[in-house]
Amino acid sequence: MGSKGDCFDNAAMESFHASLKKDLIHRQSWPTKTQARTAVFGYIETFYNRRRRHSTLGMLSPQAFEANTLSPTTANLAASRLASPNNNDYNSTSAAHAA
Repeated sequence: MGSKGDCFDNAAMESFHASLKKDLIHRQSWPTKTQARTAVFGYIETFYNRRRRHSTLGMLSPQAFEANTLSPTTANLAASRLASPNNNDYNSTSAAHAA
């Protein structure tokens, strides 16, 4: 990773950007940059980082993965950090979410 000409160097970010475009960007338009920034922030914080199932986590959401793998004493910390998001409903079209 990180060497010149390495084909896997940017794979994680390209995968994220593909999901962002499929799930949010190509579905609607925003009249101002501020509204677009707010929508992208909401997508990342309420859906992508909390509810979207990730293939690297065994097709679990990060919230479910942490709940399943943390000890009972540290699970409360994760629950407060990954509190249930507001009701923004992003319907993923990515392959990782379709399972």
